[in-house]
Amino acid sequence: MKKYSKNHIVLFISVITLFTFTQCGSGKYYADFKREKKQVDTLVVLTPYVSIDFLKNQQFSKDYELKDSLTTKIYNEIIHNLNGKYKLVDCTLHVDSTGETELSNLFSNLDNSSTDFTPITPSFIQNLIKDNPNRYFLMVCFNGYYNAHFPPYYHLKQGLATNTMYINVGNKLYSSDMKILVFDNQKNIVVFYDRKYAQNTDPRITDLVEKMTSDMLMPIYYK
Repeated sequence: MKKYSKNHIVLFISVITLFTFTQCGSGKYYADFKREKKQVDTLVVLTPYVSIDFLKNQQFSKDYELKDSLTTKIYNEIIHNLNGKYKLVDCTLHVDSTGETELSNLFSNLDNSSTDFTPITPSFIQNLIKDNPNRYFLMVCFNGYYNAHFPPYYHLKQGLATNTMYINVGNKLYSSDMKILVFDNQKNIVVFYDRKYAQNTDPRITDLVEKMTSDMLMPIYYK
């Protein structure tokens, strides 16, 4: 750890801004769904899956309070954006540790697949939707991380007023990773997938997460 002066802190923040990495795909469609989306009238909304990790005193922990808050905010953003376009049906989703592993494997397949055909592999999702009479299911997943030794980045400028802020140049201060999927219950495949990883989005700034959600729902909103 090194102690940095005010000028060094300004330089550090400038470097973060310059080298911020943001990845946002245009979305991966199953060809039939891209055509049929205009005729879809009902969409089942699964409870958003949210996981928040933070680092404090060199130990990683889960922030369950922020997780619950963001789950509600992301869900409300889904309803706000899509309620006028679809008949929305709620569906409660619970993800245990096995489900988290299955989801991770599904995302890996989607990220690395060169085709538009990916089966719904997580068993807990298959079991959840198989007896549902509706065809299309929307799922939003959000993983966030922050370093608890630093305040939300909007307020880093407050540290410029003092020379007592300590900064480890190798630290990653925060990141947000959001994924949106649409499942087809009839064909048992993922018919839409999009992902955005934003190292410049602090999950503690909930307005930014809401904006992220709204932006990523646009391909679903526009039929």
